[in-house]
Amino acid sequence: MSLSEAIENGYAAFASTPKPSKIDGCLCCSDFDLLCSLLASPLRSLSADNLSKYASAVFLTQGSESDFRYFLPRLLEICATEAGWWPSPEVLLGKLNLAHWKTWPPAQFGAVDAILKAWFESLLNSGVSDADLFRAHWDGDAVLCGLALAGAPLQPYLERLLEPAHANSLRALYWTNFSGKRRQVKLSNPFWSSNREAGAELLAFLERPDIEARVAL
Repeated sequence: MSLSEAIENGYAAFASTPKPSKIDGCLCCSDFDLLCSLLASPLRSLSADNLSKYASAVFLTQGSESDFRYFLPRLLEICATEAGWWPSPEVLLGKLNLAHWKTWPPAQFGAVDAILKAWFESLLNSGVSDADLFRAHWDGDAVLCGLALAGAPLQPYLERLLEPAHANSLRALYWTNFSGKRRQVKLSNPFWSSNREAGAELLAFLERPDIEARVAL
């Protein structure tokens, strides 16, 4: 399933989620005019700018599971397709755990899971150039970290990286996390510290001798 197809299925799966009548928030921290404007507009018309503050603050100073579920298809669409949007994948996907997404109805859980898988696949298939490798940055690292913070198992995603067709993506992930100063693998994304078990799993994967042989430039 392509990312666009998975996103469309996500909208369909959450179509029955009612629009909240209001969004509660901290009186000191929330922009209630903005929150009201979010509810006054059709979901798909909400822009990245419209939703940035809400998505960053939900479950912290404003919002609840019910309004998060209403906005989620649009939040995932923006985060997966608009580079540089804040909150980053790590922050947004970490909200899924706070929303207890694994307890949602199977159709909704399955739709979100399919979007996450299609998002990662889109990064695998987008192509990684030699320049990307030396730039030592791959967006897949942020999405992998976000998946871990959402409580998704990493192993299936790491196994995809072992396939010959995705050799450059594996190299990009490795060099994203290689410390030239220390001459060793060191997770560069500070968000991994929020799920130390998953971070240790990724580090152990990258330190495997067969991985080191695969990523040699």
